[in-house]
Amino acid sequence: MSKKVITFIGGGNGTHVGASLCGINKLLEVRILTRSPKYWKKKLSLTLPNNKIVGSKISKISYDPKNIIPGSDIVIVSSPISAYSEIFNKVVPYLDSNTIIGTLFSQAHVDAIIKKALVRNNKVSKNITLFGIQYIPWQSKTIKYGEKSHLVGQKSIVELAVYPEREYMKVQSTIEDIFNIPCIQTPFIATTLTTSNQILHPARYFSAFGLQQWDGKTPFINKNWGPGSLYTEMDHISAALLGDMNDEIMNIKDSLKNKFPDINLSRIIPCKDRIKEHYGDQVDDYSTLKSTFNTAKMYRKSKFAMKDVEGGVIPDVNHRHFMDDIPYGLCAVKDVAQRLGVKVPIIDHMIYWHQTIMGKSFVTGPDYSYLDGTDLCETGCLSQFGYSDGIQGLEEYIRGEFNIDNNYEPCKEYNEIIHKPSVIYEPPLRLGPLYYKKSIMNKHNKLPVICFDIDKTLWKLNVEEFEHTDFSRKELELYLFKDVKDILEWAKNEDFKLVLASRTWNPEKVKIYLQRININQYFDNQQIYPTGLGKHMNSNYPKNKLLHFYKITEEMGISYNELIFFDNEINNCRFANELGITSIHVPDGLNWKKLNEGLKQYMNK
Repeated sequence: MSKKVITFIGGGNGTHVGASLCGINKLLEVRILTRSPKYWKKKLSLTLPNNKIVGSKISKISYDPKNIIPGSDIVIVSSPISAYSEIFNKVVPYLDSNTIIGTLFSQAHVDAIIKKALVRNNKVSKNITLFGIQYIPWQSKTIKYGEKSHLVGQKSIVELAVYPEREYMKVQSTIEDIFNIPCIQTPFIATTLTTSNQILHPARYFSAFGLQQWDGKTPFINKNWGPGSLYTEMDHISAALLGDMNDEIMNIKDSLKNKFPDINLSRIIPCKDRIKEHYGDQVDDYSTLKSTFNTAKMYRKSKFAMKDVEGGVIPDVNHRHFMDDIPYGLCAVKDVAQRLGVKVPIIDHMIYWHQTIMGKSFVTGPDYSYLDGTDLCETGCLSQFGYSDGIQGLEEYIRGEFNIDNNYEPCKEYNEIIHKPSVIYEPPLRLGPLYYKKSIMNKHNKLPVICFDIDKTLWKLNVEEFEHTDFSRKELELYLFKDVKDILEWAKNEDFKLVLASRTWNPEKVKIYLQRININQYFDNQQIYPTGLGKHMNSNYPKNKLLHFYKITEEMGISYNELIFFDNEINNCRFANELGITSIHVPDGLNWKKLNEGLKQYMNK
C-alpha cells in the first residue's frame, strides 16, 4: 500500500506539531516546505500533554516548491495569514491534479485567496480541492526551532470548510485520519467570523497599551511580557472588550442567518462556549471570560509580541498579532458587517487604534466606521478578490460555495419600537432592600456603590431623540419611572453611595434635566459624556462605558467589584459583568424588584 504524502508549508508552531504527529504514522510520508531548511532536522521530537516524548521522521525538507509540492496528496499551509497569498502563488504552479490544499487556520476568506492563485496560474481545471480549518487543532509551542515542539492542548473537534462542497467527505476522512480528531462541516464564511485570535489579541493589546495612550514609540520597562502574559494574565478590561467584539460577531451571524437561512452557521459560537467545547477540563473556571483565560492550562505559555529597542521594549507591530488579526481579521469581519448593514462600533475602534500604531489606513470617516482606507489592498476583504461592492458581492461569494440562487430579499435595517406595559409597583417584600443591606454588611462589612444609566433606565425618554425639545419639570416627572424617586431617597437614607454612568451625546441637557426634577442631589459622582469615535469627546476609549467605570473607581477609590450597575441595554450589562461589576438588566426601567435583584446578587457573590 502506497503512502499518502502530506506536505506542510511554513515553520510555525502548527507545522512543528502537525508534521510531528503525521510523522509518527507509518502510512504517511511527511514533507516540509520552509524558507529555513538548514535549521530543520529529519527527526522531530514532540512532547505530548502528558509529558511523554515521541519521535517522528520527515521525508523531505526544502525551500524550493518544485522539489516538495509535486506528488503531494494534501498540502497544508501553516503560516501567518498575511503570507497566504505569497505562499499560494508560489506553490500552486506545482500542484498535481486532484491535490487537496488548504490551511491549518482559516481567517479572511481563505478559499478566495486560494482561488485567486489558481486562476492566476491556470490551475482551475485540475480538480484541486480547497479546505480551511476554522481553528488550529492544537495549542502548541516550538521548543527548539526545526527540532522540538510541545503539544500543550488538543481540541476535541475540528471545524472544516471544503470547496467544492461535494468533496467534503473525502477531505473529512483525510483530516480525521492524519490528526485523529473528528471533523464538523462549516462554511468558509464561518471561518471568517471566528471568535478567536482576531478578537482576543486586539482586546489584550488595546487594554495593555491603548488605555495608556501609547504614542507608538516610547519603550516600556520593568514589566514581564513573558510566557503567560497574553492570556493567563488577562484583565477585566480585556475580557470586557473581548465580550463586546464577540457580541458584534454574533450580531453579524444573526443578520447572515436572516439573509441566507439555508446556510448552517452553527459553528459561529461565542468565545467562551467555543473554548469550553474545544478544551473541556483543560480550563478550571468557565464562570467568566476572564476566569476562562486565567485558568486555561493550554494558554499558559502564550505571551505578548514585543520587540527590543533602546531603553526597553515596544509591541512588535510586524508580528502576526497585528499583521494577521487586523487586516486579515477584524477588517474582513468589518467588511461582512458593512455589506450587511450591521454596526460594529467596538471593532471599528479596535481597527482605528491598531491602524494608528501600525501606520496604516483601513477605516476612515469622521467616526472611522467606513472601510475604504488607502491600505485596503493589504486586507482580506472580499473586494480584493474581485467581488462586487455591497451585499451583492457577499451574495456572489456565498453562492459560489453553495450554488445558492439569488432569490433573497435585500438585507434590511429596521428599528422596531416595542410598547411594553408600564411596570406595576411592587412594595418591598420581606426579603427586600433592608434585608439585603443587613446581609451585605454582615458578609462584606462595606456597602457597594450603586451605579445607574440614565436614559430608559431612570426615565422613559432618550434625550438625544428630543434634541430640540425642552421638557418642563412637570413633563419630566411624567417620564420618570414610578419607583425611581423612592429608590433614590431610600438608598441615600441608608448611606449608599450613588453614581451615574451615561454615554449621552447631549450631556449638558441631561444635567439640566436631572437638576430640574431635583434628583441630581442624590448622586456622589456623575460620569455623563459620550465615548468613542465620531462626534467624540473621548476618542481614546471605545464606544462603551469603560471610561465611565474607570473614572468612578479611580475618583471614589473603589474596585470594580464594589459596584452594582443598572442599565436598560443588555450589552452594557454584559460588558460590566466582565469587568467584575454586579450588573442588572432593566429593560423596563429601574424598579424595586430589580433593586432587590441587584442587592441579592451582590450579597451572594
